[in-house]
Amino acid sequence: MIMRVARVSASLLLVLVSSGSVRCDATGASDCDCNDHVPFVLFDSPTPSASAIPRFAAALRDASAATRLSAAQQLGRIRDTGIVVPLIGALRDASCPVASAAAWSLRGVTDSRAAQPVRDAISHGSCLVRARAADALDSHPGPESIAVALKAITDSDARVREPIARALGDFGDRRAVLPLVDALRDDAKNVRAAAAEALGRLHDTRALSALTVALHDGNKEVRQAAAYAIGRLGKSQ
Repeated sequence: MIMRVARVSASLLLVLVSSGSVRCDATGASDCDCNDHVPFVLFDSPTPSASAIPRFAAALRDASAATRLSAAQQLGRIRDTGIVVPLIGALRDASCPVASAAAWSLRGVTDSRAAQPVRDAISHGSCLVRARAADALDSHPGPESIAVALKAITDSDARVREPIARALGDFGDRRAVLPLVDALRDDAKNVRAAAAEALGRLHDTRALSALTVALHDGNKEVRQAAAYAIGRLGKSQ
């Protein structure tokens, strides 16, 4: 669980939130315009130790959204199961960047306690939270996650659909073949490329015709992914 996160002072983060570098601090449809990327790439700093978990967990209850954001990011840098419960709680934070940072920090965490909260965030979270939780879903394979992914592949946000397509390829359930074939016609090129790659991992020849069409996609990455997938289908026969 490697996070490209910096230890940024609460005051600096507050400036970022209020100035628009980290846009929006509300729930609802408006958070589709949230951008939580800036604090993740500002500075490098030593990775906190597990002994810091209680301090960051307490900071997640601070009145300042900037302080909570920093805490959620820092917890994601710690390789210890003690981060799971605080981050699960932060998934329900009223601040869009804080909740999405908590979901982002749960990427690569295979602890089963995180599985259902991640699935719930994908199914019921606001825009950016769904997107970040979708990046964490592939750490929790199983029937429940497959069911969530089969619905989320048609999410209104391409930031959700792309990691969900990848997850469906990782899960290996062939019920995903037809939804992924449909995703080859997605408006977003990244989703189309992810769907093509996923179909290659599923080794199901029902996708061959659609992948052949995708060889003529207007985007180079999609064409390359389709060619790769067709190659894998040929090896599976």
